[in-house]
Amino acid sequence: MNETVYGKYSTGSGTGIEDDNTNDVLSSSSILYYEKEISNNLYKMGLDIESLAGMNVLNIGSGREAIALSNLGAKMVSHYDYSKENVDRLKLYLKNSNIKSIKTCQADIVNYPLKPSQFDLIYTHGVVQHFSDTGKGLLNLLKSLKKNGLIWLYFYRSGSFSHFINSMIRDIGLEEAKMKDYYIAVSLLASQEGTPNQYVSDFMDRAFCEYANLFAADKYIDFVSQYGFKIVSSSKLDPINRQVDHKYSHQSTILVAQLENPGDLYKNPNSKILSHTLSVNQLDKELYQDQPRGIEVIEILHEYEKLKKVLLKINSDVINFSFAYSIFNIYMRGYYEYCKNGYYDLDDLYPSLKKCIINLRDHIT
Repeated sequence: MNETVYGKYSTGSGTGIEDDNTNDVLSSSSILYYEKEISNNLYKMGLDIESLAGMNVLNIGSGREAIALSNLGAKMVSHYDYSKENVDRLKLYLKNSNIKSIKTCQADIVNYPLKPSQFDLIYTHGVVQHFSDTGKGLLNLLKSLKKNGLIWLYFYRSGSFSHFINSMIRDIGLEEAKMKDYYIAVSLLASQEGTPNQYVSDFMDRAFCEYANLFAADKYIDFVSQYGFKIVSSSKLDPINRQVDHKYSHQSTILVAQLENPGDLYKNPNSKILSHTLSVNQLDKELYQDQPRGIEVIEILHEYEKLKKVLLKINSDVINFSFAYSIFNIYMRGYYEYCKNGYYDLDDLYPSLKKCIINLRDHIT
């Protein structure tokens, strides 16, 4: 993870936030939105709000979910986050609101020594793929659950068109030292969008997160299953075992797993199933050799490689940013269409991406 991004330049999904700045992260409207979302997610876990009353809950993130869980009645919420900004902001909120049912700690959960068997529920929403070692961090979380405890596991999955674009943005290598400048630029460019915060937060998150470990859904299922967990519900699971599906694969998957056999947590550990070194490289041409429309993707990657050579030679952060933001807009357009139609319109997106790459190369050479 990148501590500079989270809490300062990225507010997570941006859902429920009205402005493109972090001052609105813990606003009453944002917290209310998360209370409603978590209430719905509790139902998906087979729980009701009343069941939270006796629960000790672990949460990682901006602090919104922790407050929402507490407001919904959780006995105690232990909040952890890599970002000092997020933790400091939450501490101030807890002090000003005189909330005693939340404790917060700045920590890298991959290496933080969690006590075993202490939590009834772990709520992780879009964070595990940003661990330096997803398997090691996730196993640390799993060991902290009580028997019959539940984990809400929302993760970015490999194979979607959106992560294909995101991998290209990360591969460009925007300068971290100029992160504030990029933040201001995206804020200005996105000011006319219907959801400016989502544009700003998503771009900063996808361009500058230190780790973006991507695996197919079956890898997560195999991982938790070997440690004594059963899957009790899922969402956006299909395709379950395919590393690439640009047309139908949603950019994220939700699994809810319950600990049945705590003893398995300490038998035959194999956390390398989700190790950083095995993360799927979305820009690897071999991934697309036998894929539907794989020839088109390989052609796009071929054009991108030629462009990247030119970008490296020119070494202009302005041009690099312009390209990154241009293809980010293609991703956003595709994702909104996916949410409406249930698939990525590759007849539009592939030509648009290829044209963007070729036009920029022709313009700067």
